[in-house]
Amino acid sequence: MALMDVRSAQPRPGAQGGVRAMFSGAFDEFPGPSEILRVLRRHKLLIAGIVLPLTLLASLYGALAPERYSATAMMALNPKDAPLPNLGTIPGQLIRDMPILETQLHVILSPVVLGEVADRLELASNPDFVDPPSVKGRLMALLKEQAAPFTDWLDELRRLLRSEPDEPAEQMTRDEIIERLAEDIGVQQVGQSYAMTLSYRAADPVLAAAVVNETARTYIRQQLDAKLQTTGGAGDYLEVRLAELRDEVERTDSQLETYRAENALPVDGTEEVLSRRIADLNLELIDTRSQIAVTEARVRGLEELRGSGDPVALARALDSQTAEQLALEAASLARRRSELLLTFGPEHPSVQALRADETALRRTIREEAERGLAAVVRDLDLLRVKAGEIGNEIAAAQDQIARDQHAMVRIANLKRDAEVNRRLYEEMLTQRKLLAEQRSLVQPDVELVAEASPDIESSSPPFLFYPVVGFIGSGALAILLALIRDRSDPRVRSARQVERLTGRPVVARLPNVPRLRRQRPEAHVANNPNGAYAEMLRHIYRDLEAERPDRESLVALLTSAAPGEGKSSTASGLAGLLRRSGKRVAVVDLDLRRPRLARLFDQDDLGPTVNDLLALPPEGWERDMAGLLARPFLVLPAHAAGDEVLPLLESRQLAATLRALRLHYDFVLLDTPPVLPTSDAVFLSRYADAVLVVCRWLGTEVSAVREACERMAQRPAPSLLGIVVNRIDPSGYGTYAQSYGEQVPLEGSYPYGSKG
Repeated sequence: MALMDVRSAQPRPGAQGGVRAMFSGAFDEFPGPSEILRVLRRHKLLIAGIVLPLTLLASLYGALAPERYSATAMMALNPKDAPLPNLGTIPGQLIRDMPILETQLHVILSPVVLGEVADRLELASNPDFVDPPSVKGRLMALLKEQAAPFTDWLDELRRLLRSEPDEPAEQMTRDEIIERLAEDIGVQQVGQSYAMTLSYRAADPVLAAAVVNETARTYIRQQLDAKLQTTGGAGDYLEVRLAELRDEVERTDSQLETYRAENALPVDGTEEVLSRRIADLNLELIDTRSQIAVTEARVRGLEELRGSGDPVALARALDSQTAEQLALEAASLARRRSELLLTFGPEHPSVQALRADETALRRTIREEAERGLAAVVRDLDLLRVKAGEIGNEIAAAQDQIARDQHAMVRIANLKRDAEVNRRLYEEMLTQRKLLAEQRSLVQPDVELVAEASPDIESSSPPFLFYPVVGFIGSGALAILLALIRDRSDPRVRSARQVERLTGRPVVARLPNVPRLRRQRPEAHVANNPNGAYAEMLRHIYRDLEAERPDRESLVALLTSAAPGEGKSSTASGLAGLLRRSGKRVAVVDLDLRRPRLARLFDQDDLGPTVNDLLALPPEGWERDMAGLLARPFLVLPAHAAGDEVLPLLESRQLAATLRALRLHYDFVLLDTPPVLPTSDAVFLSRYADAVLVVCRWLGTEVSAVREACERMAQRPAPSLLGIVVNRIDPSGYGTYAQSYGEQVPLEGSYPYGSKG
């Protein structure tokens, strides 16, 4: 038999903190449709408490909401060409005009425009604008109508309590009217175009159309007035400015001529010629100084060669053809002398003659080299004289420029002022002519394309819209809150959750059977052998069988984390299933603090209480045990032992009793107290071969189940077989358990227990 052991696949979360462990894994997977339906069914009161009131409120709002009418008008901006000097004009572009469009949208909603609209339409005295129908007003009117019988009494009471008469309602100020118009009027650009739409929503269609149309007309009218006013002001300014510029041009021209005559300045361009001449002389001076530096370096090298005493090297350095030929002749004589020395001695007349010729030739070379060196020195002196003359010429030109500098600066300023005034005067004349021609053609840059009509349909949604939206919105909110509440619930919600957070397998998911409250679980299993409850108990039976392959009997201990989990009823139902399967079964109630096993079995199956059996002397115990062991199905109930619990559990006769039951029965079921309130179950686990921990669905916290499993797993002797989830919602049984008659599991997959 294959058990689903998640201990090797899931980490034990015992080391996590309390709150963190409680909510660990609560939101790690999205619930499926079936689980969502179960959650909605469990929280139906919460959902109903949210959906019904909100839907009723939405319906009431829809019934009281007044009709609204939206009037819309359309305007179009006319983009103008942008003039550029010397380049003509470029067409108006939307990208360039986007800031202009945005500005116009704000201008329409400005207090200047809206204030004139409010004055022209007399909105301060219009009741449809000052006090429009609203949900609050209709609700108050409805309440006042229902309270009509008490109106006179309330008026009399108000008159008695207040000596002053009721003050009339304050009228809206002009600023408040403008503020309300700015809030209600909508201005938008139509796509990526130059068109704009104006919209206004009101309870009266005539008022809505009037506000929109008047706003558009006021905006156009004010734009035209502003243009005409600007044009008139520009014309006056041009006339005054032209007269001033005419005087400025005449005055600057006169000053220029007078200053030139007084200072005897040369014609225009002289200063530029001098500047260019100085620049050329500087370049020539730089070149001459470079030649001087090169020549000086050459002279130093030649003098060093002359000091070395080698006239041939000096001649060659001078690059002289004569010196070069003399050097070649000297080399030829030296070679011939060497040849004669090989044949004759140094005193031979031929050798002596060649030596004399060679000496005379070297003298000639030295003289030629001296003449070349003297020529180079003369060139150097000439370059130095030339550099001095260029420097003197530059100094003279600079002196002349320095003398005329102040006068030249002054004349340049006068010329610049005269040129600027002349150009500005010409541009002003041109602008005055253009302005005179365009003044009669001034038109606004916007036109009203489509006016709003008062014959419009209501823009309010139909009545069914409100309850439908209220139902959908409240339903979504309620479902979300139900899911959040369910997923954050620290109690046991599913077997998968228990396995993930405890690291222990769930061996069975016992459905909640209402009939178990009216009859004994053992009898219910006998009457419904193929029911869901019995099928889940068979999973436990198969797992217990797997735990005793080499044993003749098995002692199974059933416990829970806290009281009220259903461990006793599980033991009763399991005992009934084993009995029906032909097994010899003994059930022992060892919950000596709050025993209840006796109420779950037929009186004919009950033997003496455990308390009485353990209190007998050895002879009486052996005699009674001999009679009890003859029964194929034995139930040993108990009664509350009070202070005698620990002595009875530690008695030797308890161990002897359990040994005797192990020898004569196939299965011995021990019903023990909860693990967390007491330590009895941990103490009694030494007598058991397998341990089952029972928890209640939506009743036990997962942290309590985990702690109970950890305590029971501390002793190595018993095998913690797994967890039994009790009283699961029967409507979700198909998801929590697969019984034989419901759903065939996939091949090789038995996620809800062992294969039976």
